[in-house]
Amino acid sequence: MKRFAVSVLVILAVGFASGAARAEAPAVLSWQDLVPPGPPVADPTRGLAPELRIELRLIATTRAKLKRGTIAQASAEAEWARGL
Repeated sequence: MKRFAVSVLVILAVGFASGAARAEAPAVLSWQDLVPPGPPVADPTRGLAPELRIELRLIATTRAKLKRGTIAQASAEAEWARGL
């Protein structure tokens, strides 16, 4: 049993060492690398009143929750969002 354990450890050590030797150097990223190409997307709610923007955000959030299944169709939150 001891011989088997030693054999397994040697195999794992050799495999790890060879994998680590072949690994590429990690890429260095900056914030500019994370910016998608093209012009920034304009905010479609820019000219709306703050209250209306908040209500639209709440409706969108509720729809996303319904789609994910985190709230029920008959929940108070869903009913409230339908009333907006």
